[in-house]
Amino acid sequence: MERILRDNLLGAILIHRGLLTEEQLALGLQVQKREGGWRKLGDVLLDLGYVSPEGLSEALEVQRRMAEEVMARLEGSRPAPPRSEPGRERLLLFFRDREEGTHLAHLLEDEGFAVEEVITPEAAFQKLQQHRYALFLLEVAGPEMLRLPVMARELDPDLVVVAVVDYNLFRGSRRGLWMATPYHLLRPFEREELLQVLSEALERRRLRLENRLLLEQMDQRGRELALLTELGLRLSTAEDLPQALTQAMFRVVDIFGSQAGSLLMVDEEKNELRFEVMVGEYVAPLRPLRLKMGQGICGWVAQTGQPLLVPDVRQEPRFYAEADLLTGFETRSVLCVPIQVQGKTVGVIEVINKADGTAFTPWDQRLLTAIATLAGDAIERTTLRRALGRGRSPEVREGEDAGTASLPGKSPV
Repeated sequence: MERILRDNLLGAILIHRGLLTEEQLALGLQVQKREGGWRKLGDVLLDLGYVSPEGLSEALEVQRRMAEEVMARLEGSRPAPPRSEPGRERLLLFFRDREEGTHLAHLLEDEGFAVEEVITPEAAFQKLQQHRYALFLLEVAGPEMLRLPVMARELDPDLVVVAVVDYNLFRGSRRGLWMATPYHLLRPFEREELLQVLSEALERRRLRLENRLLLEQMDQRGRELALLTELGLRLSTAEDLPQALTQAMFRVVDIFGSQAGSLLMVDEEKNELRFEVMVGEYVAPLRPLRLKMGQGICGWVAQTGQPLLVPDVRQEPRFYAEADLLTGFETRSVLCVPIQVQGKTVGVIEVINKADGTAFTPWDQRLLTAIATLAGDAIERTTLRRALGRGRSPEVREGEDAGTASLPGKSPV
């Protein structure tokens, strides 16, 4: 049967794709021979009911592509197939035959892969425990080796495993091979075939990771929308605005995953900023601190009315380092936006350091700006209520209240 499969490409394709059994192929060839060999094998298999017209068309298309590839190789050199993110994939390679493994390692390095080579299953497993790889290319010499791809993917579900097998293993352990990994190369194979399999496997991995990231982003956007709805309701109905803003800042720090956050109000008489709400472990020493307009990141935002996103404060000359000296806290990244009432800056909201070590993003800035808008609307409504309650015109009260050091309502938080 091995000779039959080697000599009959269509039959081998049908069996490989699970559309035909070896016994059915042998019977079909017997019928074809008995009839004098004038009928095409595909027609014989159709008449016998062994394959469907769709399955036969699929196999013939594969056969056609393979024939074109062979002709292209004979006629001249063929460009390497495209790969996603060339040169960025990190590969682990395991072959018992060190000469073959080294040859493949050099070939893949020439293609831009970062390759690490091991010569024992134990060394491969140890490497997989210590480092993260995009792809694991290994030789599977026997059924007992099929456990290694499974263990590798248990360590890292995102790892792509490509197995190199001979025909005997493929024939005798086909089910186990498919359970171990859907990606395999049947010896002998050409350089282009190897690169094509790796390219397709890595492209699917990239798409899978992108889809997961998109789902996570959608989930995050849903939480952000829920936060805006919650804060809008809480601030619009607050009787005690300072308390509502304090609760809102705790939610802000939580949704941004930041280590600290502050809300500062403008004191126009003194031309400075005062900390009204502070959230975080190290912020208590900042309570009596006053920032002059234009001083530090918060002072600059309050003075200009423009938001400021600083990924690394060490590269930012406007950063007020004395605050870190006072608290013993290390500020790495900052996002600060203005709170405005009728176009006038009355305060700022600042969040500091994402707990996961990443920097704040433009999307974070848009979200915090939306939150600051809700805070500004709440301050304006409270100011108007106070003005109307005292029988004063809103225009007069705006000049007196919009820039005061304390929030309208109770005493400062």
